[in-house]
Amino acid sequence: MNKLSFQNCIDMMVAEATKYENFGTGLDTSETSVWYHLNAPFALLISKFFDELESIETKRNVRTAEGVDLDDLLWDNFSFPRLENESDSEYRQRYYLRYQQSIYSNNRIKNAIESIGIKTKVYENDTGIDTPDIPAHSINVIVYSDDTKIAQIISDNKTPATGTIGTTTKQITSSSGQLMDVRYTIATSIQLQAFKIVGGVHTKLADTNINNYIASSDIGSTLNIYSAIANAVSGGTLSPGVGESYVFRKNGVATDYLEYQLGIREKAVSY
Repeated sequence: MNKLSFQNCIDMMVAEATKYENFGTGLDTSETSVWYHLNAPFALLISKFFDELESIETKRNVRTAEGVDLDDLLWDNFSFPRLENESDSEYRQRYYLRYQQSIYSNNRIKNAIESIGIKTKVYENDTGIDTPDIPAHSINVIVYSDDTKIAQIISDNKTPATGTIGTTTKQITSSSGQLMDVRYTIATSIQLQAFKIVGGVHTKLADTNINNYIASSDIGSTLNIYSAIANAVSGGTLSPGVGESYVFRKNGVATDYLEYQLGIREKAVSY
């Protein structure tokens, strides 16, 4: 955030006040003028307001927080304590390293599962605070379909001490030889179908390119009917006519969607 000092405020106010269309070019804005005495308090309040915003932003940013503010930020939000005699710089660097390891671990899980032909999404809550979707210090791996290798892949690649959640539980042998439960989620299928509307009448579109658009979408993504139609037009399987409009319908229910947002644990399939 750019600092807005008292003098910066005064300069901007003077610039606006002396424009001919505002107060005229002959307006006295000197420090002894009535105009100055009336407006200086407002400039002071504005500059103090920006000072306070800057202070708050500094305390809430890992890059700029110091001392107790940095302790509070990393402990309250991430349950990440400072080690004894650890400087701000060392504390901050250790946090960054953990954060990078977490991202690297999640990418390894995703890449390893997708290497056996299964689409995957990895969600993580690396903070010390439970959320409605994922408890603290846990990951939820969402997969398109099941496979006997998934649980072992998660165990071998997740960050140590990170919990797993999900609706599917498999018992595997960890790298230390211990039996452990690994949990993950098989994505819920949401059936989507494109319809053409002419004169209020819905006609189902049995179009390969539209079906491919639906099937190729990612877990938790947003599907747009006109992106699906464009896919069919560019594929040469559809030529929209005058007065036609298009919608998605979900799971055979007669509710129209121009855009459908999948839940974080949902996959789209055509029917």
